[in-house]
Amino acid sequence: TAPPMSLPERIKTQLLLFWCVGLLGLGTFLWTPIAMLLRLVLPRTLGHRIGRDVARRFFVFYLANLRATGYVRIELDGLAPVLNQRGIIIAANHPCLLDALLLLSRLPDGVPLMKAELERSVFWGAPAHLAGYISNRNIMDAVRTARDRIAEGAQLLIFPEGTRTHPWPLGPLRGAIAIIAQRAQAPVQTVIIETNTLFLSKGWPLLRMPPLPLHYRVRLGRRFEPPTDASRFMVELREHFEQELARAELRPPAGERAK
Repeated sequence: TAPPMSLPERIKTQLLLFWCVGLLGLGTFLWTPIAMLLRLVLPRTLGHRIGRDVARRFFVFYLANLRATGYVRIELDGLAPVLNQRGIIIAANHPCLLDALLLLSRLPDGVPLMKAELERSVFWGAPAHLAGYISNRNIMDAVRTARDRIAEGAQLLIFPEGTRTHPWPLGPLRGAIAIIAQRAQAPVQTVIIETNTLFLSKGWPLLRMPPLPLHYRVRLGRRFEPPTDASRFMVELREHFEQELARAELRPPAGERAK
């Protein structure tokens, strides 16, 4: 169990927590009405391009603010080899709520497959629609849309667990990624997200203070060719994630497990 934090540490942690939540909420709140208007007046392709670019720039700004506090270390240089590659699927593990922001801040044409709740969200719905992000509300529609986005050159971002990791370090994987990769004949590049914290993981209360500093590292894993056997692909994908996470240098302390 981690030792109790001193009063100054608690104050610093609380301020960082409010900053994390508040800045993200404020940014999406200000962008939402503009995104709603642009979605109505812009051609679809232009709207997608503008929506993704604004989202990426905001995520870069947001992460820069987290780094500037001195209590958050974020390593994303491992993504460099794939930044200019188009028409691929990025498959990552999903330890916390910040994962999509981390990856989309670097992917110039990143399109996530997202939960249907986000599509209907007051904060995320309009920006997500403008950017051409894909809802999993109807899986067959999602597969067709994902295939089209990949054909257009998008970098499709999928978290095969479908939700934040539970149980740690890897939850059950869902087969949609195999179907999409088969239909789109797209390679699957795995990405390993390492962290030393369970902050904003599954079951973590939004206002629960984490021990500092927070450290996130992203690195590339194996690249899979478009699968011919979906079942075998899912077995190999899980084995690969398990092997890579077993050798991760960053791991949350056992005593920090969210209850």
